[in-house]
Amino acid sequence: MTVEVYLLAETVGVLTYSDCFGSRKVFCPELMAFSPLAKAELNNFLEQWLTKLIAEGRCLTKAVFASQ
Repeated sequence: MTVEVYLLAETVGVLTYSDCFGSRKVFCPELMAFSPLAKAELNNFLEQWLTKLIAEGRCLTKAVFASQ
């Protein structure tokens, strides 16, 4: 997954996603096409995934994040 980080707004947005079943892009530069549906679906998936991680008590500390 590729995400775009908006520091001032303290939010992120998904740009691309791929797994063993395929891949999706929010914007296709070859076709100069933007897909609002793909953006909404991928951002919804990211929100569900992050919510689940938080509910499970998982987190990254600043020290771990900075070392990557």
